[in-house]
Amino acid sequence: MAEAEAIYRQVLATDPSNFDALHLLGVIARQVGNLQQAINLIGQAIQQNPSNPFAHFNLGNAFKDQGSLDEAITSYHQALAFKPDYADALINQGIAFDRQDKLDQATSCFRKALTLNPGHIEARNNLGLVFKKQGKLAEALSSFLQVLSLKPDFAETHNNLGNAYKDSGRLDEAQGCFRQALSLKPDFAEAHYNLGLLFKEQGKLNEASACYRHAILLNPGYAEAHNNLGVVFKEQGKLDEAMACYQHVVSLNPDYVEAYNNLGVVLKERGQMDDALINFQQAISLEPNAAKAHYNLSLLLLQMGNLRKGWEEYEYRWHNDIAQIPQRSYPRPWWQGEDLQGKTILVWGEQGLGDELRYASFIPELSRLAKHCVFECEPRLTSLFSRSFPTAEVIPKSNPPHPRTTGTDIAVQSPAASLAHWLRPHLESFPQHNGYLVADPERIAYWQMRINALGTGLKVGISWRSSLMTSGRNRSHTQIEQWGAIFRVPGVVFVNLQYGECHKELEQAKQLFGIRIHHWDGLDLKNDLEDVAGLTVALDMVISSASSVSDFAGALGKPVWMMDMRYVHWDDLGQNFTPWYPNMRLFYRDWNEDWTRVIDTVAQELRQLSGTNLPHSDL
Repeated sequence: MAEAEAIYRQVLATDPSNFDALHLLGVIARQVGNLQQAINLIGQAIQQNPSNPFAHFNLGNAFKDQGSLDEAITSYHQALAFKPDYADALINQGIAFDRQDKLDQATSCFRKALTLNPGHIEARNNLGLVFKKQGKLAEALSSFLQVLSLKPDFAETHNNLGNAYKDSGRLDEAQGCFRQALSLKPDFAEAHYNLGLLFKEQGKLNEASACYRHAILLNPGYAEAHNNLGVVFKEQGKLDEAMACYQHVVSLNPDYVEAYNNLGVVLKERGQMDDALINFQQAISLEPNAAKAHYNLSLLLLQMGNLRKGWEEYEYRWHNDIAQIPQRSYPRPWWQGEDLQGKTILVWGEQGLGDELRYASFIPELSRLAKHCVFECEPRLTSLFSRSFPTAEVIPKSNPPHPRTTGTDIAVQSPAASLAHWLRPHLESFPQHNGYLVADPERIAYWQMRINALGTGLKVGISWRSSLMTSGRNRSHTQIEQWGAIFRVPGVVFVNLQYGECHKELEQAKQLFGIRIHHWDGLDLKNDLEDVAGLTVALDMVISSASSVSDFAGALGKPVWMMDMRYVHWDDLGQNFTPWYPNMRLFYRDWNEDWTRVIDTVAQELRQLSGTNLPHSDL
């Protein structure tokens, strides 16, 4: 290449306007990465021969490499004007359109190239990539399979096919494709990375970590692999390692929005609130509509006590990247805090059962502010809420929606959590209460009789985990074998409130600690919520991890001790209480410790109560 360059420069020394020398020197400059020089040289060549399609094509390539996509598209258009059957120009123009997310134009380019040459592998492969980006997975799969029928050893297309299979939920086939790509091209860093993504999706964190590390070994500057290795470390609770990964990512790419967001999350979990704030704000400054950064910023602001701004940012929870449930679509404007006098408001529950229980605390206040409040909730809660809020109209959530949701008298609507923006802008706006849910007196009496039959001692309901356990959530919940110190407290009768299948864990506690956790097989702790409410009220107190069990006890006004990670509850304002439930005490562990200290502390506190019948206010 150096010899060729020297020859062309000699030509230019005697003939400064020589088209071929200018053109080919520009091509060489692009190949060695001197893009601006390439653009200047090829531009001079075109001045000498404006109708040469190859020069326009190569100028487009230099613009494309530089990221000047509009100029690249224009150059390819010029090349095609002089050579309409120029398939490579169509393909590269399609790639430029694809990078601009102008997917219809990209598709048109690739289709035209295939019309000129039906066997053009690159055109068909790129068409498949556009189909995948458009969510047309069947068409993408078909395109990639056609490529492989023409070129079975095309490692890049095996990798692309694997991604399409993964997006289609066909994970075994996806894994086969990635492994085939790696058998053809062992140093294919992207295939190692994609295999890591697949393992991560399957919850196989160690395997995912190994794949990301292999990709990084092959390509030390692979920012995405460093970022996702950090994600794995974070889910494994290795926050130091995760933080190091994210910091390395932003050193590689200072504009990497997701890495700043991820770094902010880790810093928040470590208790470095100010540093977390800086990183969320940096992500948003780079991408103003970065929904994940806005959402995580909202949780941080709420935790720091900036409730008004925190609730405002919390509205980003509806973004597709975050939303746990879809918005309910009702034909009324959302309430924006205006006067509700003389108006009917429709409120609909959202997120999980614990969230619905928590945000139901707004109903009495709304019933006073508005002429009428219609509250749509989880069907399991309908009878309990109807009894607890007699001035409101409680209806069950259903699909299709209950006819009442489209009533002509309804003036405004609101998802339940959004009410907090207007009703809980600061700590002082949280009312003091002794519970706002009212259990069925008959069920209380029934369960009081069952509880009394268990003998003397403090009657304590327990729940140690959520029903939804993932590698990330595991750190926020305990395991029953960790409760030994609590179970050894004398004078306590333990009653199971853990919903879902847990018979093996109850037997495990019996074998390990020689205690019986009382459980009634006929009681469905997940669905029989009227009975769960009656049982909870009949108990002396509840000890729970962060789950709907703790929310249930809090909403019923029952003394409840909740064990949690310090960072998890955005309603924690650095104290051992939550403004939602005055009757709840919080026992936190820090990110870098296990549950031993917290459980020992709970056991010590419980020991002071055992064998006594102190008033609930003293609990």
